[in-house]
Amino acid sequence: MEFVRLVAAVLCAGVLFAGCGPQVPPMGNYATVQGVVRDATSGNPIPGAVVTISVIASNTTDATGKYKVYPVPTGPYTAIIATAPGYASYSDYTGGTLTPGQVLNVDIQMQAGT
Repeated sequence: MEFVRLVAAVLCAGVLFAGCGPQVPPMGNYATVQGVVRDATSGNPIPGAVVTISVIASNTTDATGKYKVYPVPTGPYTAIIATAPGYASYSDYTGGTLTPGQVLNVDIQMQAGT
């Protein structure tokens, strides 16, 4: 009888705590933001730049300056920010809304600086 009560208590606790913590949307509810980061003057790709979407997700550009940030939760996003050594930070705060499965292409031009 004690074993049955213990199992029942564990199951009840599991049900209670299942809703706790951050809620993660199902995989179909994510979007992708991708593009190329280039030097604004020369047009050359910038490898190793970090592109961040609304402080939620980020990724680093490859040798050809391409980046792909996935998964990005759908709904509103507020900013796209890029940083790279030897370049001034790029910031776009116009924002927008991402829909499930959407692929948003954003090419970024960065100015040389500090």
